[in-house]
Amino acid sequence: MPEDDPLLAKWRGDAIKSEEDKLKEEQKIIYNAEVNQHINVIAGPGSGKTHTLTLRVARLVHHVGVMPESILVLAYNRAVVSELKTD
Repeated sequence: MPEDDPLLAKWRGDAIKSEEDKLKEEQKIIYNAEVNQHINVIAGPGSGKTHTLTLRVARLVHHVGVMPESILVLAYNRAVVSELKTD
């Protein structure tokens, strides 16, 4: 169950809502995109790509009910993968 996954513990309930409120308009478009929509984001360093991606995955798991093992994230470097595993 997703709610039992320790990697997702940080992204529950009020924590997700708090982070949603901090998103910029461009990030909200990505965050709220349709579940089955493929998304390609091109943006510079420090623009919040990884954070938005992490929050979107949390939304898909906790709000939509998508099983984590059915989500594929293609990352541009190992640092992103590491951050996704720890956030």
